[in-house]
Amino acid sequence: MPKLSDAEAITMEIMGEFMGKDHDEGIWRYFHNHWHDWFPNLGWLRHSVIF
Repeated sequence: MPKLSDAEAITMEIMGEFMGKDHDEGIWRYFHNHWHDWFPNLGWLRHSVIF
């Protein structure tokens, strides 16, 4: 069951694409390293799928 809201997931995707990160893993790593406090339900990355 996803823990991110639709709005959070869309925000991450839009910002990631804007920053030139075109893979989910790169987007996830960026937000996990820099914005984890703002996205506390980010979860863990496994096999390029965000949980």
